[in-house]
Amino acid sequence: MELPQIMDSISLTIDYDFLCNALRVKADSEAAERLAKIVVEAHKVACPKAAYREVKIQRFTEDGILIDDVQFRSHLLVTNLTSATKLYAFVATCGTELEAWAKTFSSDLLESFWTDTIMNLALGAAIGALENKFKSLCEEQPLSSMHPGSLEDWPITEQQPLFRILAQAPADIGVALTESYLLLPLKSISGIYFNSQQQFCNCQLCPREKCPGRRAPRIDNQLLSLDRSSQLEAS
Repeated sequence: MELPQIMDSISLTIDYDFLCNALRVKADSEAAERLAKIVVEAHKVACPKAAYREVKIQRFTEDGILIDDVQFRSHLLVTNLTSATKLYAFVATCGTELEAWAKTFSSDLLESFWTDTIMNLALGAAIGALENKFKSLCEEQPLSSMHPGSLEDWPITEQQPLFRILAQAPADIGVALTESYLLLPLKSISGIYFNSQQQFCNCQLCPREKCPGRRAPRIDNQLLSLDRSSQLEAS
């Protein structure tokens, strides 16, 4: 059985000009000076982290998969993982350090919005580090991912079995699972990465067309199912 791996030396590099543009902060303004100081502080504090574990499917069940005697229930998960040869359970976070620092700006609405954006960038850095790691291990096949709670077919309650197979690893990077299955720090994410002949991400089925975090255009769920079924029949 593969042991969980910890990534706790992930760097955060903020492109100040890009951030100003994204936040609509005009150069040479008082706000730009405030933001510049905040970015300097963030670079000193930030410590985004991630943990992952390579896992293998024990067997497919009628409505999901079994890993280490832990049941995951999702028809889409079964469809997507049928041909996968690499499978990684993971959790990534902006880090407790950055979250605690960001809370010191809570009394100022504008600065709170800025630090919230910076925490998103830190989470993005952790995700990017994970994806770079997995891409080197996935035998040149496209890397895909699924996240509990992002789609109706794999509800947020599935965070619980995911944390079971990750064991102590989430706690080792400061991530906790609440009774309502939310992750703390809030700028954290968990799920499964896998290799697949046809790349998949939750955004393809998400109805939030104007979501700022969208990473792929939405496609029809029935078309995806038909296409996946044809692949399975061909194999």
